[in-house]
Amino acid sequence: MKTRYPIVPGVLSLALWTSAAICVTASAATDSSGGQDSTSAAPATPVLEEITVTAQRREENIDRVPISISAFTQADLEERGLKTVGDIASVTPGVDFRPVGYENWLTIRGISQNAGGGVAGLGPNTTAIYIDDAPIQARYANAAVPTAVPNVFDIDHVEVLRGPQGTLFGASAEGGALRVISAQPSLTSYSGFARAEVSQIDGGGINTEEGAAFGGPIVNDVLGFRASVWSRHDGGYVQNESTLIGGLDESNVNKGENYSARAALLFKPMSMFSAELSFYYQNKEQNSADLYDPTAGDPRNGDFVSTRGLIQPINDSFYTPSLKLTFDLGWSELTSITNDLHRADAQGYDYTRVLPPAFGFTLPTSLEYAEPTVVGTNQNNFTQEVRLQNPSSSDKLLWTVGLYYSRLHQHDFETVAAPNFNAEVEANEGESVLQYFGENLVDGVFSYVSSQYFWDEEKAVFGNLQYNITSQFSVVGGLRYENEQSRYLTISDGPIAGGPSNESAITSASVAAPKGGINWSINDQTLVYFSAAKGYRPGGVNIPVHLTTDACTSQLAALGNTDAYKPDYLWSYELGFKSLLLDKRLSIEGSVYHINWDDIISAIHVPACATHVASNLGDAKSDGFDLSMKALITTHFSAGVYVGYTDARYTSDTIKFGEYLARSGEAISDISPWNLTVELNYQAPLAPRLLGYAHLEDRYSSKNNRLVPAEDPTTDSYDPDVETNPSINQVDARVGVKISGGLDLSLFANNLLNAHPILNEYLGLIDITSGAFTIPPRTFGGAVAYHW
Repeated sequence: MKTRYPIVPGVLSLALWTSAAICVTASAATDSSGGQDSTSAAPATPVLEEITVTAQRREENIDRVPISISAFTQADLEERGLKTVGDIASVTPGVDFRPVGYENWLTIRGISQNAGGGVAGLGPNTTAIYIDDAPIQARYANAAVPTAVPNVFDIDHVEVLRGPQGTLFGASAEGGALRVISAQPSLTSYSGFARAEVSQIDGGGINTEEGAAFGGPIVNDVLGFRASVWSRHDGGYVQNESTLIGGLDESNVNKGENYSARAALLFKPMSMFSAELSFYYQNKEQNSADLYDPTAGDPRNGDFVSTRGLIQPINDSFYTPSLKLTFDLGWSELTSITNDLHRADAQGYDYTRVLPPAFGFTLPTSLEYAEPTVVGTNQNNFTQEVRLQNPSSSDKLLWTVGLYYSRLHQHDFETVAAPNFNAEVEANEGESVLQYFGENLVDGVFSYVSSQYFWDEEKAVFGNLQYNITSQFSVVGGLRYENEQSRYLTISDGPIAGGPSNESAITSASVAAPKGGINWSINDQTLVYFSAAKGYRPGGVNIPVHLTTDACTSQLAALGNTDAYKPDYLWSYELGFKSLLLDKRLSIEGSVYHINWDDIISAIHVPACATHVASNLGDAKSDGFDLSMKALITTHFSAGVYVGYTDARYTSDTIKFGEYLARSGEAISDISPWNLTVELNYQAPLAPRLLGYAHLEDRYSSKNNRLVPAEDPTTDSYDPDVETNPSINQVDARVGVKISGGLDLSLFANNLLNAHPILNEYLGLIDITSGAFTIPPRTFGGAVAYHW
């Protein structure tokens, strides 16, 4: 029997000792420098970089914002080798990111879209993802297409906001928000940089990367531009050795290409008005998913083998034009932001051995009965926000009010091609497809075709106030009122769907999301705050399940009415502090929180139907803390420790028609309770124009020792094929030299210890993601960058 309570990992002791060493060593450095002659030729003592963020829709120093935030600059990304939003999430306290090929679960403080503990989640996102001011999240439905994961190249910084941010960022920011803030055009000076990289994956292929960015004034003080392009080839490390006669045999089958580009124009014809027009494009083309068979090869020693008969490609592209208009009215600033996201995603699956068990058919031994399947989405998000706020952060009353409108059009689709389905049914049942199912193949080829259309329309009004009672005390209040209407239409056909069907539904809901808090600025370098905020997600409707086998019908009947699901809500309470010490050479930030989450939208796996449905599974709590410490210990040496702990569990039993779906005390989903990152940095001059540096980083995520409902044999959610993830430990290292003038040469090793955790393992045959994933094996490489 598994332990039902979280265990503090031993590695945390190392982090705590490292934290103590940071404080003691930094303090000693201060004492030892106190007696030096102020006229000494020694270099000035360095200080930690100050980052300006816009988490409250205005520019503020991160240390003065009463929100738990982690921020990463372009220099941080280059130093630590962070390429995507997923990389950033993996090193952020309180954030859990699981990139598992087709799905990317981004969870903040345990508020997971993957609630229920299976391998899929349904409904709206719990974490909002923004590129500048453009939200890119999708509604996750049975087409199993998650939100796109942006690349991060040529950015100003990235903000990770922990805790509900619904007042300013809307419904999908229930657990928090992640914002990629791009580098902006300059009206006064030129700048740019270029980077290239090559690396070798242990037991796999060769990665290459190249990118460049440049910008500056076209007309001084009036018109400026910024443009960037970036591409990457991933060499892959999964070998496909099909167990089917005539199946695919290919090395490094999960290789892929990734591209992104951005262009922006800033026009400021007068001091009171500016307009910024930008365009972002991203495209991912992966030859086949990272999925492998953990029962084949030797995955614990780096031999990852897929036994599928067909290739499973992933093609995901999106672009978003954006227009930002700013008017300085003197007494206030008016901002209008318009975004129009367009996305096309198509993902290939091999159903050859997925559907036959659902009908009791013999498993195919060759590709004679191949069933190549494509699922995907076409997504269009149009958003318009207009906000008015006082321009000065030094005013006694800081206020922001605004209007928001969004329109999501999403078309999810699935096609199952089975040209020899007649022969397969005949061989197993002695009848034709028409005789056995009562319907023929669509166009003589497809056993199943389906299109699901979603139309979500949101209208909101919001306001946020901060009143400075004294120079030290201030109070904060905010409110967002939102109305959402969702329409849904599904059109299906084919023998598996039971013939042609056309079903539709409409849901609507309104919600008010307040927040409040009090801030205490002990001095210019230390802030203590308390906040309470409400987060929410809208409800929706489930896609009808068309499989008509007795086993599927029976499992659906046990769940009751699965036509729709209601909104869910949470209240979050947070106490936090931020402090800069030792002449800005030591930064300590932390917070503790308690979250009550009600009527959770959860994914219920229905194995006999080869799908999931969404339902509201009871109530839960999430308790935890995050702590970040960074210190410039000496002129040459710096260190950072970042710790997050989350205990997210159900607090009530969920029972439907006499069956338990989840029990009190079980984990909301399979997320790591502890995540810990320790980084060490060293730099020293090697010659008058040469600076050497080294970076070592250890990332640890613990195993969740609570049961998830899918693991509990006493619940109706039980699935014997579900395995929760083990702990993950990844060590990265980089050494290099910086040459005066902007040139940077480095060598690096990612996953230095060559860890091979088996992640998201699922061995059930009636599932499109049967198999497992892992982190990329040890990778050695070199990079060159040039800044000017």
